[in-house]
Amino acid sequence: MHTDIAFPHLNIELAHVGKSISIFGFEIAYYGMIIGTAILIGIFLAVREARRTHQNPDHYFDLAIYGVIFSILCARIYYVIFSWDMYKGNLLSIFNLRQGGLAIYGGIIGAVITGVVYAKRHHLRAPLIFDTVAVSIVNGQMLGRWGNFFNREAFGEYTDGLFAMRLPVDAVRASDITQKMQEHMEKIDGVRYIQVHPTFLYESLWCLALLIILLLYRQRKRYEGEVFLVYLFGYGLGRVWIEGLRTDQLKLPLVGWPVSQVLAGLIVIGVGAVLVYNRKNLERLEYAEFQRRRRERERRLARRESGEYGSQEEEKVSPKEGVQDEMEASQNISEKEAFTQSEKKIAREEQKASERGTSRKEQKSSERRTPRGEQRLSERRTPREEQRSSERKTPREEQRSSERKTPREEQRSSERGILREESTSSGRHRSAGASEMSSKDAVKRTRKKGDVSRRTTPEKRKRPEGD
Repeated sequence: MHTDIAFPHLNIELAHVGKSISIFGFEIAYYGMIIGTAILIGIFLAVREARRTHQNPDHYFDLAIYGVIFSILCARIYYVIFSWDMYKGNLLSIFNLRQGGLAIYGGIIGAVITGVVYAKRHHLRAPLIFDTVAVSIVNGQMLGRWGNFFNREAFGEYTDGLFAMRLPVDAVRASDITQKMQEHMEKIDGVRYIQVHPTFLYESLWCLALLIILLLYRQRKRYEGEVFLVYLFGYGLGRVWIEGLRTDQLKLPLVGWPVSQVLAGLIVIGVGAVLVYNRKNLERLEYAEFQRRRRERERRLARRESGEYGSQEEEKVSPKEGVQDEMEASQNISEKEAFTQSEKKIAREEQKASERGTSRKEQKSSERRTPRGEQRLSERRTPREEQRSSERKTPREEQRSSERKTPREEQRSSERGILREESTSSGRHRSAGASEMSSKDAVKRTRKKGDVSRRTTPEKRKRPEGD
């Protein structure tokens, strides 16, 4: 078998391109080595993305084990189902993966099922998982296609274009050679060659472009699962074109349509509709939120200008108003641009009002520091606040305040204290009438004590007899 591969229009000739290497007599295919390398790089990228998005990387190590196993299994089942004629005569060959036969869409289906089950079992968000592994999947496809290069498979129809690839006939499967290839077959030095589309190269370059797009787009995604949807749409769009060039297509029974091309077309239509719907719905919700915030700012600005500051409950928007916002948004999405200028104007007026409010606060705080401000502050205090302020006083402050009081003030304060204590205790244990009688008795006893204290006051003893 000849092992040379050439790109004649690019002046590239590779004389010896093997399919495997031998280690201690054991053949290891390049295809398997490339797939293994792609898996390791994919795990590394998924774990790095998980750390960037503050997820637990251990979940992705576990998910990689299950995902690889079930993806390979589903890829093989997908291939066998649509290539049943090749395996119905020898069922044991189904388990011989060394002969090839893996379909990428089967692997993607297996990965999606594994991700959904794992997310449900561990109470994780499946869309976030798919966004995290999207870059890993497209990277694996980009690298894995080079395994088709070493196996001389997955190529397209005859072409004489710039990227035309020339392969020896004895190095490819006879079933992959079409009538058109035989018509343009060349013979060089006694060896027959075919010239085909390098579809593996087209798909690898397409996946490289898609990988760059996903790396840039993940910074601007607006909801979980959007990156994975963009991957499905982008890959499906490229596969519709590339699958039409290939000669080893898997056909649908009865109709004979290419399975992967039909599936890629359905994915492009379905995922494209979901992306458009989600974007429109997101714009509607954002516009509703925009109107709600605008009305809330207008109310707050009006209260601030009028000097009325309502409670936080008054500023909340009721669910009914939220529904009205959504109805208005669905009918008037085009009005969003019209409110942009008014929003800026409201923001400027709100800023000016806040500056005026700040200056008033500074003025009030300065008034409180003056004697007049202290007097106003004391007039605004309620009995409850006075009681709290008196409770906060230290023994030293109590002593100083008691020294400054006159006998008449001491008598009044003691009367108020007794009345407060009696009314509190009577409210808990006695009726209203009994509390009133006890408080009156307490006042009388206090007044009697006050009269006695006034008779024995040192000031009266020191007065001259003439006065």
